[in-house]
Amino acid sequence: MSVVGPALPGVAAAFDLGLEEVGLLAAVLGAGQTVSVLAGGFASDRWGRRPTLLAGAALLLAGVAALGVAPTWAAALAGMATVGAGAGLLDGSLNTLLGEHGGDERSADLNLAHAFFGLGAIVGPLLAAPLLAAGFGWRALYAPAAGIALAVAALAWRLDPGTERAAAVTDRPGWDVVREPVVLLLALVLALYAGVELAVGTWAFSYLRMTFGAGDSAAALATALFWGGITLGRLAVGAFGGRLGPHALIAVNTIAAALALALTLVAPSLGAAAVGFGLLGVSLANIFPAVMALGAEACPYAAGTVTGILIGASGTGAAVFPWLAGLIGERAGLGAALGCTVVLLMAMLAAARLARRLDRGAAPKSVLASS
Repeated sequence: MSVVGPALPGVAAAFDLGLEEVGLLAAVLGAGQTVSVLAGGFASDRWGRRPTLLAGAALLLAGVAALGVAPTWAAALAGMATVGAGAGLLDGSLNTLLGEHGGDERSADLNLAHAFFGLGAIVGPLLAAPLLAAGFGWRALYAPAAGIALAVAALAWRLDPGTERAAAVTDRPGWDVVREPVVLLLALVLALYAGVELAVGTWAFSYLRMTFGAGDSAAALATALFWGGITLGRLAVGAFGGRLGPHALIAVNTIAAALALALTLVAPSLGAAAVGFGLLGVSLANIFPAVMALGAEACPYAAGTVTGILIGASGTGAAVFPWLAGLIGERAGLGAALGCTVVLLMAMLAAARLARRLDRGAAPKSVLASS
């Protein structure tokens, strides 16, 4: 996912596209993820986690293969949508497994696990820089994902079937969770969060090139600092057990992210902006795992379905907001586009606080009531 940003200039040149059009690459990635994670969460409650993981690996492999040979813009979009579909199945199944077996340390465990997402996201831009400098095209940036898909399939095959939950733990239909106000509010939080994260992750590379005249290597390094900040923040909470609680983490992270973003956009130099992106990553780090922990606790009878809804919502945000940022960037500049994400952060904070208020006192020992 973090390779999308460094790939965009090459994609735009290859197919003769503007910012508004090339932003669709991130949009279809999120759209494919949204559809698959919604279906995959429900399916994994019925047929198990391992089959869903294997299907996700297969779709990821098919998607990167399609990107590697896509002769037209439409074919490239179809390949990226397939990559998103594979990512959605993998994301939903893995988060469900963690949410089911995390126990009292669920939030900390999810933060630690999502730190590894950040490690992968760091590798993307750092690997992209030397490949681009060596003259390889944007297609080469996705070649390593084929090996990743095969590795995921091998690991999924070794998953102990005894850890899987093949059906919901009660007779209550899983899709009833759609009626839960808390689930809907948490879904909104993740949609907004993913919009911020992917808008920044997608356009930081181009923003630094256009604003400061940064070369590919410098812009890729600064983008890697953003993803690295996310990793660092999650490792810290994972290592220290998340003592603040998920609700407090969401509030603190959101306010800090708004401040970091504002400082980044007024940075006077490339170095200062790169540091700002790193701080922004640290500030955003714990929101996604905290929301996933709240969702797993809210409806344990349908963990896969809830996980699918929440990650599906994040996929919706990932599909819509990076494209909107490109649309705004085409007309008002990428600085203005990234600045608009502050509004998303404030809306996210309001939704999270309302979710906390609705559930306070509903489950005394629940993570929902913690702060």
